Amino acid sequence: AVRLVLEKAWDINDIVRVFAGVIEYNPASMRVLEKCGFQKEGIARQAAWKDGGLYDEHRFAILRP
Repeated sequence: AVRLVLEKAWDINDIVRVFAGVIEYNPASMRVLEKCGFQKEGIARQAAWKDGGLYDEHRFAILRP
């Protein structure tokens, strides 16, 4: 699904960067993004509120090829 979204995004001339945030306890999603060419840009500490708790958000991005 990530690859299909990227293909559509690159068809739009104005898009040069796609990013995604992943909550710290979801390493499987982080791996999917990495396999699709995303690179980790950083970690926003305590930036995501979910199920009554604060979690770190890992930010990934990819630039137009």
